[in-house]
Amino acid sequence: QYHQALKDAQDLYEKAVSLNSNYGKGAAAKCMGIAYICLDRYAEAEEYLCQAIDLLKDEMGETSMLFETYVQLCTVYNAQNNYTAMLDILNQWEYYVLQNEKAQDGSQHPFDWYNLHYNKAMAMIGIGDYDRAEYHLRVTDSITQHLPPIAAIIVDEMRMEMFAKQERYAEALILADSIYSSYMSTGNEVGTLNTLKAKADFSFALGRHDIAAPAYREIYLVTDSLQQIEIAAQLDDLRTRYEVDRHILEKTRNRNYALLAAAGFVLALLALIVWSLYSRRLARKNRALVERIREQDRLQTHLQTC
Repeated sequence: QYHQALKDAQDLYEKAVSLNSNYGKGAAAKCMGIAYICLDRYAEAEEYLCQAIDLLKDEMGETSMLFETYVQLCTVYNAQNNYTAMLDILNQWEYYVLQNEKAQDGSQHPFDWYNLHYNKAMAMIGIGDYDRAEYHLRVTDSITQHLPPIAAIIVDEMRMEMFAKQERYAEALILADSIYSSYMSTGNEVGTLNTLKAKADFSFALGRHDIAAPAYREIYLVTDSLQQIEIAAQLDDLRTRYEVDRHILEKTRNRNYALLAAAGFVLALLALIVWSLYSRRLARKNRALVERIREQDRLQTHLQTC
């Protein structure tokens, strides 16, 4: 799928080049960068995302694509543990957020600042500056009231990871309980499972085996259930493919039967035509023979009378 997405993005890029559209080229380069992230090819991802930023940064009327590209580039730098480059790109990103606000008479866009401070907190955690990380997390917390509930959960997850790095497992466990309840209420199975794993690990680190053991057992049950669901989905997919293939085969068989029937009808018609022509020709021969016999009889009778 990702290779196909990469090919589609390359096709889009070539089309944008033919149209001389910087925005189109930037959008395509961003898509290629995301595809490379999914393939864990971070060097190529960084190259195309930086190219996308260079193409999009002058398109200030359409900043959403630019800011999304900064998010993806920060993801790359975090995966590479390249926090120096990440901090540089965050400063550049903040400059364009401020420029965008000035262009729109100072109106703020909460989601832009949320993403910016969230990634700043990520970088601070990466370099071990937990005080500044907590500052950016508090700023992000204040913005989440203007965003969907999942935004606050994501911030709590990052704070939980920070507590774990600081070995503040008791505080991390309290956050894990809260996040787990939030994911359970929203029916997010992946988030629930990941938080349950964190909860079990923190409990084990604290020596709270009474919490860790049931959590690990639940992880096993949930994982088994998810695997069963995945297997059931795969079986449904195979069943659907089988039904489609059977339907195609039946259509092919029916078409072949129809072709055979048509061929049989044509052959029978040809045989009938041949038989009819032969019969007419034989009848003409028979009539000619009868006439000759009659002529001979008349001739013989005439000779006898003479």
